[in-house]
Amino acid sequence: MGRFKYLFVLALLALCAWQIGLDPVRIWQGLPHMGALLARMANPQWDYAAQVLETLAETLSMAVAGALLGTLIGLPLAIIAARNISPHPVLCRLTRWLLAGVRTIPHVVWAALLVTVFSIGRGAGVLALSITAANIVAKLLSEYIENLEGRQLDALKGVGASWGAMVVYGVLPRIAGRVWSLLFFALEVNVRAATVLGLVGAGGIGQLLWRDLNFLRYDRLATLILILFLTVAAIDGLSWLARKLQNLELPGLVFQGYKNFRAWQWLKLALGAVVVTLALGWSISMLGISWDRFVLGLKQGSAMLGRMLTPDWSYKRRMLQGLAESMYIALFATIAGSLLAVPAAFFGAYNLWRHKAWPVANKLAVNFIRTFPPVILAIMFFRGVGPGPLAGALALTIYTTGVLGKLYAEIVEAVDSRGLEAIESTGATPIQVWVYGLLPRVLPDFLAASLFRLESNVRNATIMGIVGAGGIGTWLMLNLSARYWERVGLLLLGMIVTILLVDAISGFMRRRLS
Repeated sequence: MGRFKYLFVLALLALCAWQIGLDPVRIWQGLPHMGALLARMANPQWDYAAQVLETLAETLSMAVAGALLGTLIGLPLAIIAARNISPHPVLCRLTRWLLAGVRTIPHVVWAALLVTVFSIGRGAGVLALSITAANIVAKLLSEYIENLEGRQLDALKGVGASWGAMVVYGVLPRIAGRVWSLLFFALEVNVRAATVLGLVGAGGIGQLLWRDLNFLRYDRLATLILILFLTVAAIDGLSWLARKLQNLELPGLVFQGYKNFRAWQWLKLALGAVVVTLALGWSISMLGISWDRFVLGLKQGSAMLGRMLTPDWSYKRRMLQGLAESMYIALFATIAGSLLAVPAAFFGAYNLWRHKAWPVANKLAVNFIRTFPPVILAIMFFRGVGPGPLAGALALTIYTTGVLGKLYAEIVEAVDSRGLEAIESTGATPIQVWVYGLLPRVLPDFLAASLFRLESNVRNATIMGIVGAGGIGTWLMLNLSARYWERVGLLLLGMIVTILLVDAISGFMRRRLS
């Protein structure tokens, strides 16, 4: 049975490779073009840095504003969606369905729709990032609330406390640290997401990136990529620090006078409220949307939504073709990326190596790969292998390798080292330790991580068509540009149903593995 599963996966990989047009000759012929591209990128134009930094400041401000607005929106949604504290079961279920549906639409598509409604500029970008951040916060925070110890909530219910009192006294003080952690996580996600919003006219550094690629200014592109890499690395560091501080027992270390931990929690909540209030005003000012423009946009949006809710079913054949192509891209990238991530995890796990040069170099390479959204990588592969799903599949494979390589290495590092030391004491090499001692123990966790990544890859594959890299995104952007809202509605409906189905199947398989 085990061998059959592996053979099935390999057969599925071969089928996807055939469907996306994987051609070693074509890739080989494209290598000189990509090599020439990289050679031109080896000499960054440093006097271009000032312009990049100016545009980067706009991108970062969009990401921060989107993270703040998204967190403020996501917090009440998380409380309503949490089964153990929601005011009503029906409202809880409807909120969870809403979040699941919104989550299926990629941020780039949200940005393209909002640009149509509120015009080109950073306002549409901030709103798109807010939607992304709100969904992240609502989903993760609702799961955290559901896992809270219920004794305090039961005690409040026992004394007849209202729903509002249970939220204020039983939930908010206990999740304050988690909210701050998720705010930084949303910021980390938004910084990466904001880099591509310029492709659809939503402001930020993506506009510079797109311009440099179209004009073949790879020296400028190298400058932009290097600055972007350092920025994302810095944001990742801040996010990591915020998560570490969340778990630090500060009352016992710094605030010796506070014997009541709850008092410290309330202090953090009060300070956070002041900071968030100030940040909210700044975030709204970043939208740059006047009241008249907002009202007009709502009228345009309602008319657009009305047409999207009457899908053009005559376009279903094109929709199914696009969805199938996106699925082939996602499956190929997930399987191939998972296979490539195994050796990446081997070289990236600190507990497998006495000398840390390999893990350090590996983690730097993996983090560099993760810096760029798949769409950006697709643009670069586009120059080598031409338009079509192959460019999208190769780009998503590289990105998946980077993401899973990091996750796999963390899984390996969490394994109890005592069993490994016993194998090493027999004179086994690191490869033997990996094959016989570690791989059988971590394989279920590897598979679970790959299934979770498949869900993200399906979403990413749907937008590859924005840059000509195949999938349903090709037809989506074509109809968005032409304002065929009935077709856009049908394509979005197909994307939502497909992604929800993939999420359900993936979730079921992960539960079977746990």
